[in-house]
Amino acid sequence: MRPSIDKANAQINSKKIWYRLKMLELLASRYFSKVQKGRLSVEFPSGAYNEFEGSEPGPHAFIKMKSFRLLPRMLLCGDLGMAESFMAGEWSTTDLAELLKLGSINSSALKQVYVKTWIARS
Repeated sequence: MRPSIDKANAQINSKKIWYRLKMLELLASRYFSKVQKGRLSVEFPSGAYNEFEGSEPGPHAFIKMKSFRLLPRMLLCGDLGMAESFMAGEWSTTDLAELLKLGSINSSALKQVYVKTWIARS
């Protein structure tokens, strides 16, 4: 009887992990959807792929998230958190200059999402 209980617990844990991943993807998507100029293609750690296109033309950049640790760093510390996350290998891009250009022209829209805490003061 024990193997069936272990199997059930494993299924419950895998569903919990799946829901957590989906929530993190939703959070990231909400942030990336603020792009107003250009287009951002994102590959999530789960393998899911999404494109976020602004209403105005601009650069096209790609980011491959290797870990969701990027999100708290980015939301709490902004540009510095994203840079630290890049150095930690939590995400990669095919063209860093193009991604920085996209971030620069959309900075005011993206900064509206940052959490204003004592950790992340502007």
